[in-house]
Amino acid sequence: MKPLKALIVDDEPLAREALRLRLEVANDIEIVGEADNGEDALLLAAQQQPDVVFLDINMPRLCGIEAGALLAQYCNAYIVFVSAYQEHAIEAFRLNAIDYLTKPINDEFFAQTLTRLRQRQINHPKDKQVITPKHQYLKRIALKEGGETRMVDTQSIISVESANDYLCIKVANQTMVIRKTMKQLSTLLDPQQFIRCHRSHLLNISMIESMQQTDEGVYLCCQGHMHPVSRRYLGQVKAKLKAFYP
Repeated sequence: MKPLKALIVDDEPLAREALRLRLEVANDIEIVGEADNGEDALLLAAQQQPDVVFLDINMPRLCGIEAGALLAQYCNAYIVFVSAYQEHAIEAFRLNAIDYLTKPINDEFFAQTLTRLRQRQINHPKDKQVITPKHQYLKRIALKEGGETRMVDTQSIISVESANDYLCIKVANQTMVIRKTMKQLSTLLDPQQFIRCHRSHLLNISMIESMQQTDEGVYLCCQGHMHPVSRRYLGQVKAKLKAFYP
């Protein structure tokens, strides 16, 4: 049986080293890469096609839950979440994670995880799906507000408005505020589904009802709310709407 190719993802160097030392002891585990954030993890997964990803949750740029959702969509790898907190376990297992280990890692639990991975490899071998970075757009996104984390379908997002390093994401009758920049979020959303009409406004194209010219400028009406269209994005908006609503 071929060794399992493992990818380690954690923003803490000591945590990566501790996990690396544990995996190096196993004869049937080959470490193919390490990353300190979710975005780099996706790129490494595209290059190395690992069998298993050991994934931390609280990381910069792209958290483990979001990275795990993308990996589940585009990389047929087993996912083992490793976190200092137990509060994300439900979201983790919704992504069909093999296991959820809490830091500091217990030796017995870690051994059980490896056994589970080996057994799964024997009983349910996976056919590799090559992931392509340009297609790594979220179908579901983890929105954390206060002490609650919700998995939301991206197609249900109506609009996104930015305020400094925070985003106001409107979903149905609820607006959730998360700490992330517009640039960070926009790279994760399908440009065929979302359109930037202003540096502070991102809209779900399917939710746009009309484009209106007023004395104050051009606006898009999205679910009854008016969003400004800046001169910078006006051409792109017109082209995208023409293609979407021929």
